[in-house]
Amino acid sequence: MRGKFLAKIQGRSLAGFYCLRGGLLLFLLTLNFSCSSENLRRAQVMQNFEKEDDSLDFIIKHSIPVISLEAPKDRESFKKKLKLWNPHIRDWTSVGGWENINVYRKSPLWEIALGYHYYDNEEKLAEGGVITTSNAGPTLDLRATWVHDLSIFSYLNYKLLQKNDFTVENQEKIYSFPVNHSLEYGWRYQSPFSPIGFNLALGWEQYSFISFNSERFRIKAIIEQNLQVSTSEIFWLLPSLDFRFSVYGKGGYIRLGAGVSALGKKELDDGAKSEDVSSFRGIFSYKQFIHSRWWIQTYMQYANLSGETESTQAQYGLYLGYSL
Repeated sequence: MRGKFLAKIQGRSLAGFYCLRGGLLLFLLTLNFSCSSENLRRAQVMQNFEKEDDSLDFIIKHSIPVISLEAPKDRESFKKKLKLWNPHIRDWTSVGGWENINVYRKSPLWEIALGYHYYDNEEKLAEGGVITTSNAGPTLDLRATWVHDLSIFSYLNYKLLQKNDFTVENQEKIYSFPVNHSLEYGWRYQSPFSPIGFNLALGWEQYSFISFNSERFRIKAIIEQNLQVSTSEIFWLLPSLDFRFSVYGKGGYIRLGAGVSALGKKELDDGAKSEDVSSFRGIFSYKQFIHSRWWIQTYMQYANLSGETESTQAQYGLYLGYSL
């Protein structure tokens, strides 16, 4: 018989707030250091044009990474930057002789987002039935993208997730969850003339949810009175596809991905039991630029963790982000 435990959210953890604040301060300090660099990538063009605007459009189309062009106003902004970065060019209608043109910065592109996630978790019981819990909490997401070529990018993504404290129905005990972290480093290939991008990444991720000691407790009524918080750490191999398109002239992205892992560990909060787990993960996200460099993103993830016990977790999130 399916057993169900309803979680009552009691409020945001102060630990989550301080971790979010600390992450923001670290991000701003790193950004200040990175953006101080004036290193610029160069391109060579040998083409004559009748109008200066046509010349600048040509350079942007063939020499500016598509990741930097999310809205129509970005193109006009780049025209101004090209002139600022290339004071040695006086006549833009004739940029012949394979003249070096500074086209974009070597420093990484930064993204920061704050959001809120909802979680549904199911833990299977050996005697049949499941433990079902729901929770929610704030999320901080930081991302740096390095442009190596017009079509090749690498990125580092850090995510902080904090679940709210809650109580289980008919119990007085308050369950508190540790801050969860995830880290992902990957490479992306996307031609500036194609809407499809290919990603391959390595990731490390933590999951915390309600569980129990399967070696000590087998009867459902006893399990209900001895629930614990467990934390799993998973190492992932993560291939995915990006689809880029435009909505009212603003960039949009859909990402579909699936990850597998044979390397993971799950441990109860009192340290009484740990087990090795293998995992599968599927993700869907939709990111849409809405105004200038501001964007929103919806995110859904399904993860299955299998060891001595089996659990599944679904995450649903919404972010508000800014690209720098």
